[in-house]
Amino acid sequence: MPFTDSSLCKEAAMIRPFRTNVIPVVILLLTATQALAAAPETLKWRDLVNRPERWPSETTVKNDLQFSKSTLSKETPVKVFEVKANGVDLIAPEGFIFEQSPQDCNLLEDANTFWSSLTAEQKDLDWSKIVADRTLWPDTVTLTTDVYFRQNAKIDQGEQVPVVTVEAGQKVVIMHPKVQGTLRVNSTETDIFSRARELAGKPESERPGIMAAVLDGRLLDGNGQKLDAKPADYYIIYYAASTCPRCAVFSPKFVEYYNEHFAGRNDLQVVVWSTERPKSNILKYMRDHQMPFATLNDDDAGMVVYAFRKQGVIVNIPGFIVIDRFGRELYSTGGTGEAQTIPTAEASLEKIAALLP
Repeated sequence: MPFTDSSLCKEAAMIRPFRTNVIPVVILLLTATQALAAAPETLKWRDLVNRPERWPSETTVKNDLQFSKSTLSKETPVKVFEVKANGVDLIAPEGFIFEQSPQDCNLLEDANTFWSSLTAEQKDLDWSKIVADRTLWPDTVTLTTDVYFRQNAKIDQGEQVPVVTVEAGQKVVIMHPKVQGTLRVNSTETDIFSRARELAGKPESERPGIMAAVLDGRLLDGNGQKLDAKPADYYIIYYAASTCPRCAVFSPKFVEYYNEHFAGRNDLQVVVWSTERPKSNILKYMRDHQMPFATLNDDDAGMVVYAFRKQGVIVNIPGFIVIDRFGRELYSTGGTGEAQTIPTAEASLEKIAALLP
C-alpha cells in the first residue's frame, strides 16, 4: 500500500494558518489550457500545480518550525508531496506531511533554479508524454521515500525496483524486489521523471525497455531451475498446454523452426506460457519436446502480463504474442473465433519471422 494512503499523516505545526479560500474559476480554466501551451521559461506558482515534473527534488522553508514532537530548521531540505493552488504539502524528514503557503517556503525559487538547468526538450516532457511513449519508461526506478507494501514488507527509500507499467494520474506500478506482488505508487515517490528525461536524450536503440527487468528472477528452465532473463529486443510468448492435442502436434514443429531460424539470435527470447498446475506438468512437457525455452513461475505470471497487456491474455492455443523490450505488442494470434489449427499456427511462425528484423 503506498505511503500516501496510510504512512504519512498530517502534523499540526505552529505556522501560518493555511488559507482555504475557493479557487476562482478563471484560475481553473487557465490551468486546464496550460497543458496545451508551450513550457514556460520562468515558472509561476500556478505552473507547479499538478506538475511534479517541474518540482525540485528538495526545497526548504523560510522559518524554523516547531511540531508537536520535533522541530524543523529552515536549512533542512524537505521533499514536495503535493502542490496546490494556494499552498504546498511537504514531507518532513520524519515522514509526516505538513502544509506551507507559497510565501513561507522556497519552492518557487528552487523550482526555477531546477527548471533553468533543463533543455527545451526536457522541459517539454510531461507525464502524458511519458505514459504514451513506452521507450521512455525506465526499467527500474529509485524510491525517494519509504513505501509500505502489505504488512512487514516495507520498501526502503533509495531502493531500486522494477517498473511494470506507467499510468495516467501520475501513477507508477512497481514490483516488490523481495516478495511477490505489485504496488501502485505516486510518480513523486520515485525518480521516474529524471530517468525519463535521461532516456529522452538517447536514441531509442540505447533505451533499455522494461521487459528484461520484469522477467528477471521469474523464469524457469525445463528442469524448474531459475533462468536469467535475456536483455533481448524481442520476446516470443508461446501459449501451450501439455493437455492440448494440437499443441502436442505443433510444439515439435515450433522447436524445429526455432532451431533453424531463431536459435542463433541473442536479441530474442522465447517464454512458454501455461497456467497448468502443478508446474511439473508443463516442465515435463518442455523436456519431452526438448524446448530450449524459458517458462514463467506461476505466481509471477499475472504481474508479468500486466507489463504488456493490462486487459489480460486470451490466446487460442497453440498461439503466440510477440512483444519488444518495451512491452509493445507486435503480433498476436488472437483469442476469439475458431480454435487455432496446425496450419494457422505454422503460418504464424512465418509471420513472426517476417516481422523480426
